[in-house]
Amino acid sequence: KFMCSDIGQNMIEDDIKAGLINRVVVAACSPRMHEPTFRRACQEAGLNQFLFEQSNIREHCTWVNMYDIPGATEIAKDHIRMAVAKASQLKPLPVIKVKVEPSCLIVGAGIAGMNAALDLGNSGYKVYLVEKTPTFGSSLPVIFIGFLDSSIFF
Repeated sequence: KFMCSDIGQNMIEDDIKAGLINRVVVAACSPRMHEPTFRRACQEAGLNQFLFEQSNIREHCTWVNMYDIPGATEIAKDHIRMAVAKASQLKPLPVIKVKVEPSCLIVGAGIAGMNAALDLGNSGYKVYLVEKTPTFGSSLPVIFIGFLDSSIFF
């Protein structure tokens, strides 16, 4: 019933192995959930995973036009045509592994920026904290001046 089910994936794999298809286009739900499933099915059948395209007709067509079924159908057909056109131009790509340094950039060294930098730094991230003014703390000195008494020293 569903292409993301084992039966649906097996259909795709069988057609790839039989040499019937050299690209895969799936028009269904959101790629966020099932794109990895379909890419894996392509790869297991011997097709480069980057020769796959998915069209999200559930969220982009069906749900937003649920009261206009003929209109939703026409929009879905357009989305499918676009996905097929894109898939026809796809090229096989290699998977490249790149070493990534766990780091982050925090723009703004106010109170929130400094707290975020401390939290991330204590979590093992290398932190780059940038501020456009010459001093860190943003309005922090102004806030403290309002609370000055003899027990606060600078």
